[in-house]
Amino acid sequence: MKKIITLIAFAIFGFSFSQTTVIYQNYRNSIVSVNWNALGVELSLTPSQRNAITVLNNRYPTYESWYVVYKDRPGYWERDRDRELRRILGSTSFVKYKNKYYKGNNPKAVYNRNKGNNGHNGNKKHHGHKK
Repeated sequence: MKKIITLIAFAIFGFSFSQTTVIYQNYRNSIVSVNWNALGVELSLTPSQRNAITVLNNRYPTYESWYVVYKDRPGYWERDRDRELRRILGSTSFVKYKNKYYKGNNPKAVYNRNKGNNGHNGNKKHHGHKK
């Protein structure tokens, strides 16, 4: 009986871990898929706005640091990040950012669509990838 309970616990933990790992990868993709320097120039961001974005992008550098905050509600990272970016950029620049990098779509839909091709959708103008 002990073995069965142990197996079930490992199966549940393994599934939960893999789900949150995928969600963390979406979080990381929201950072690395954007050329923040080019965006800063394009939107004429101030040095303080650029610095605030850098701080935001470095908030959860590891899965463990992200998981401490989002383990109970892993989908909330997107809401929190969008709120912070909107606060930093302002409403007009935030909409321009969303339209440029996500074509106005929900970023999760973009990440899920791109899963099968390593995060690249073949449209080089869509993402400002760093090289």
